[in-house]
Amino acid sequence: MNLRQIAYFVSISECNSILKASQILHISQPTVSSQIKLLEEELEVVLFERRSSGVILTPEGKEFLTYAKNILNNVQGAKESMRSSKTGEVGSVTVGIPNSLSPILSIKLVQAVRKELPNVRLKVISGMTGNLLEWILQGNIDFGLVFNEIPLYGLDLECLLIEYLYLVGRSADEFEDLVDASDRFSFKNIQGLPLVLPSADHGLRKMIEEHARQAGVSLNVCAEVDGHELLPEMVVDTDMFTVFSRAGLQGRAYLNALHSVKIIDPFIERKIFLAHAAGRPLSRVARNVDRYVRHILLEAAKSGWWDVRH
Repeated sequence: MNLRQIAYFVSISECNSILKASQILHISQPTVSSQIKLLEEELEVVLFERRSSGVILTPEGKEFLTYAKNILNNVQGAKESMRSSKTGEVGSVTVGIPNSLSPILSIKLVQAVRKELPNVRLKVISGMTGNLLEWILQGNIDFGLVFNEIPLYGLDLECLLIEYLYLVGRSADEFEDLVDASDRFSFKNIQGLPLVLPSADHGLRKMIEEHARQAGVSLNVCAEVDGHELLPEMVVDTDMFTVFSRAGLQGRAYLNALHSVKIIDPFIERKIFLAHAAGRPLSRVARNVDRYVRHILLEAAKSGWWDVRH
């Protein structure tokens, strides 16, 4: 097995055609085919299913594709890291950020990298934790932030912060009979409140439902919305409440149209982890971007508006 065979394999998987891949690679089709045959013989599996319209990955091929991309990414990262030691920081880094942290992190991270690492191409991808973890394992993302510890083989996780979640409504008047003297909301009072929440597969929804189960209360979920930015907008325009983080509200146009109160008895805490693939060390450039991610988060934690702890 060699890097050339792996590169041919990845190219074919992306094109679903040996002919198209050979044209992109500027290598003859018989040469590409023979190298893939040698690779299959060494692995003792069939990687592609040949069809009249082209080729598709077999289940073994899909599994090997993850390893192949990681190998090529590691090689490219090694080249960029070594090159940067002579010419300054150069290369590309892809960072995954949960939707609710994007308002406080994405713009500042792009600004910091443009200023301090002008030769680095930064790509920021927002999404849900489950998707981000999958993309990290597949090698599509160098590293990312995720919520709560999810035991997945092949991942290294480091807890950076723990944030508290809030009940969000339209105005303070709506909370008059629901909060204590310190303007805090006991979770048991969520019974019967009209709620708009993410769908059942969403990590936040699972967390809220588990708290409800432990507290012995029923959730009155009137609507489900998976678009992160739509949850508070639904609250603004309806009589429903939602559970949200202060980071997700920060900088939004609707911030002044909402009122949020801290949930207690019990607190709803959400851990923020930095995650990267265990078998794929970060390049020197990625480590520098990682440093800026940590700095921006910690500065936000010190600001006072974000309810977090270490």
